[in-house]
Amino acid sequence: MAHSFYLVLFIEKGWSALISHPVPLPLTPRM
Repeated sequence: MAHSFYLVLFIEKGWSALISHPVPLPLTPRM
């Protein structure tokens, strides 16, 4: 499904941002 694809992209982007910025972001997906 396209939704799953975008969800994975969003999670990966979130992880990249988390690694780049160790500061915990409120919009970081926690699964």
